[in-house]
Amino acid sequence: SDPFQSMALMALALFSTMGLVLLADTMVADALSHGATAPFGMSELCAESFSLKQWGRSPSLIQGVAQAALKGLFNLEDLVEILRDTKPDGLLVVGGTATATTATSPQPFKRQGRVSDYFSNATLLVSQVEERVPRLAAWVRRFTRAFGVVVQVNLYVAPPGTQAFSMHTDRQDVLAAQVLGSKSWRVWGPEAAGLPASVERRLFRLPLSIQQQWSLSQADGISEHSSLEQAFPPPDLNVHLQPGALLHVPRGSLHVVSTTSEQHPAGGDVAAAPPRLPHGSLHLTIGAVSRLYTYAVLASHLANSTGVREAVQRVGWNLVQYMAAQGKIVNDKTAGLEFRRLLPFGFAQRCRASKPRLPCSEEVSLSAAGDPASLAAARGAVRAVVTELVNLTLASASGVRSSGTGVPPFEITDAALAAAAEQLAAFTDEAEARLARASKEVTGERSGNPTRAGELLLEIPEVRSMTVTELDAGHVSVCFSSCGQHSVCEHRVEYPAGAAPMLQLVAVSRTRRVEIASLAAAASAAAGWVGRRREEQDMLPGVLLAVDLLKLPLQPSFRLLTWRSGKEGAVESHSGDDDDDRLGPLRDYSCLQGSLEL
Repeated sequence: SDPFQSMALMALALFSTMGLVLLADTMVADALSHGATAPFGMSELCAESFSLKQWGRSPSLIQGVAQAALKGLFNLEDLVEILRDTKPDGLLVVGGTATATTATSPQPFKRQGRVSDYFSNATLLVSQVEERVPRLAAWVRRFTRAFGVVVQVNLYVAPPGTQAFSMHTDRQDVLAAQVLGSKSWRVWGPEAAGLPASVERRLFRLPLSIQQQWSLSQADGISEHSSLEQAFPPPDLNVHLQPGALLHVPRGSLHVVSTTSEQHPAGGDVAAAPPRLPHGSLHLTIGAVSRLYTYAVLASHLANSTGVREAVQRVGWNLVQYMAAQGKIVNDKTAGLEFRRLLPFGFAQRCRASKPRLPCSEEVSLSAAGDPASLAAARGAVRAVVTELVNLTLASASGVRSSGTGVPPFEITDAALAAAAEQLAAFTDEAEARLARASKEVTGERSGNPTRAGELLLEIPEVRSMTVTELDAGHVSVCFSSCGQHSVCEHRVEYPAGAAPMLQLVAVSRTRRVEIASLAAAASAAAGWVGRRREEQDMLPGVLLAVDLLKLPLQPSFRLLTWRSGKEGAVESHSGDDDDDRLGPLRDYSCLQGSLEL
């Protein structure tokens, strides 16, 4: 159903040689230098040490990133707005079941859920958020232009001490940006050696499709009660991300991710000071759809050239048969590995037929036209390998597996190579245009001082009464009724028991407004973390409960306010002269009666 995926699966890729690695270096290394005004992480990503040597090749923690800059890219208000406005079918949850996920347990399934599932230890997932926050859209557009790849951003909110997925691989190159809390990542790169033989038998390195992604199963012969230390070699990267950290996980890397607590796994590198207390996690996965920019896909576009079509006809094939032969080779788990690799950094942008440009040209100082000799070398090296590829494919029509035997030699022209690169770059052009529309309001968006959780207030509907009762050990029931009529339940909602302390605090509040920090403190106290200073509080539980209450179909409804005069954004502005005004008027006793009787 996905034409890009089908194209990738049917393509025959080029052999990756040391010459191509050197080619990637000569294409842009001579012109790379750091930019002074690049947004979050862009200077570091465009640096030669990452873009030419690690991108798509090895897992790495991006060093030197200005951690505070991430707050200007995505913050608490953005989380509130996305969760508030996401339709029920757009919010997925993972975990939160009776059986906790471990690194070696069967892979759990995603399912539709509610924000409140967080309190059952489920991870919340919202996909494709890149176009819903103008500042984020602007950043993604800039990254798309710099790296020449289409990008999708997903949002993950995970409770402390949990793990959403067991060990698995992905079919995209990922940048993980930690926004709040901490997360532990253990990553085995796409070239990892020493894996269990049972894993190697099923592992499909550098996957191009969902079917080629890998996760543990009973067929691997590893018990879900086994530890990674027992079954696997040490990971290539073991890090504990703190807010503002940026991590690169190449396509096809085995990885395990979990929220950290006081005790980190031994041997891990900490991206910042480790958290003293358990904390939930909010992070973004910036996934580059890099499978569209592999040698395999470039080869598939070359099939449109006049020379290839004529050569295919000469051996008595049609293009369907030709592409099927390419697909068979590239989908060979072992022999096709080199064909599934990424093209040299910036190849499609630099060698496209129209409006070629250098990669990272907005982030670093590069000459406008580039080095003509380097460009000619790039085309020549790629053309030579593609020619070998086409001859090999054509030879298979007559059962000959080596080029030049029974099949006339064939050469790929510069024009055909540029046309194929143009088709690759067209994916990026389309994504840029879409992101430009999404980011057009960035200059008029919220101020650069994002709201802190300590400034948020939950406002209780004036005529609403709440009664919280225990259903069983794992759930509570909340009944909303008109004040003075608490025996008549107008709207009933079930919540996980983990939300009960905060719900009860709202129910018995004598003021119309409750601080989100007070809700967070109630959750911490219930978990046994009494005496936390406000700056140590995990604010996510309070924020998430408030968002869930906002989404209830009540009239009048709950509101989320920020205690800052003149502030505009996802939450409403409120100002006052003192704490009494900040917390609003006292609630009528009839609104409290039902809860106070419990």
